[in-house]
Amino acid sequence: MTARMVSQPSGVPDVVERANIGDRRAIGGLVRLLGGADLEIVMAAARALLDLGQTAVVWPLVAWLPRAASSRHRIVILTVLEGFGPEHYSGIASGLRGQET
Repeated sequence: MTARMVSQPSGVPDVVERANIGDRRAIGGLVRLLGGADLEIVMAAARALLDLGQTAVVWPLVAWLPRAASSRHRIVILTVLEGFGPEHYSGIASGLRGQET
């Protein structure tokens, strides 16, 4: 079965847009798992996010900072962000203030 390539007004093919939405949902699901009580699941989710790479993960993580379920959840998100290096610290500070950069 071939994927149907329907152009969106923005010029992005329908299949690409659907894949992008799927990626965002997957990242969101992993970020939610970071707030869980089971340390093994939290660590597996953190590893998965780090494996996805900073290009895909850093800004979604920053966006989650003000919405974190708890202080512990926020700390785990910050710990994962720290794994990507100091070049993202200004974005992290903006995320904590609830602002976009």
